[in-house]
Amino acid sequence: MEHTQKHSAELGDMLSAAFALCRKNLMWLLVATVLGLGLGLLTSVLTTNTVNSLDGVINQLDRSITQLDSASLRGEYRDAFRDIARNGEGSINQLGSIAAGGIGAALAISLISLVVSLVGLVIYNKSYSDGSANWSAALKHSVNRFLPAIGTAFLFFAIVIPTSLVLVGVYLAILWVFFFVVVLNENKGGFASFEVSRQLVAGRWWKTLLFLIAPGVIIAIINSLFIQVLGGQLNVAASHVLTAVSIGISTLLSQYQAAYLIVMYYAWKHNPIKGEVK
Repeated sequence: MEHTQKHSAELGDMLSAAFALCRKNLMWLLVATVLGLGLGLLTSVLTTNTVNSLDGVINQLDRSITQLDSASLRGEYRDAFRDIARNGEGSINQLGSIAAGGIGAALAISLISLVVSLVGLVIYNKSYSDGSANWSAALKHSVNRFLPAIGTAFLFFAIVIPTSLVLVGVYLAILWVFFFVVVLNENKGGFASFEVSRQLVAGRWWKTLLFLIAPGVIIAIINSLFIQVLGGQLNVAASHVLTAVSIGISTLLSQYQAAYLIVMYYAWKHNPIKGEVK
């Protein structure tokens, strides 16, 4: 009982510390949320345009097939096949252009979102460690660590996702949970960042899992409530606004998760269980 109460108190302290860290950096939190709103609106508009473009191409193909059916009744096969071949080639080119545009837009939005996450982690880290945070310095540091962060994240998911089928990935995901913070904070990438995270989590894997689940559940509930309220107030015509607000709220909550991860990282780092983290 005493052990459980100690963990509950420690978890409560971390949740409160993460909230205080967000409140201390309220201006950045607002900026990140506004960026999330903008990205959400852009995503919704681009998605709608892409769907409409695809519908246009499909309708064009349907018209070509209808013309082929009509021509077959008149015995005009040669002209009909020539027309459908020409239209089909144009439709395929359009589909390629639409797909390329959609992939490019999604990639750009994902990269911007990642930069926002990186800057947030740097700001929270600097603010928590020495009480100061310079936005321009945080952005510069995030840009400098962008490629190592991308490469390490790719390596992380390349290992964790396939092995999750046999639960090994779940174990590794918790063991390496601090890799992103290590990449930014300690200038280590790849397996070196995994090793530092492993040392931090060693001996308290289940505790780490519990402490990660707790804010995740709270955030999921809050996010769900927001979406239900907004969905009840907005009609279909305002779907762009609903999507933008939804992603804006998700961005706000993800910033809290980033602050919580920073708090947890320093709590584990200052209280190592096995070995010495260097």
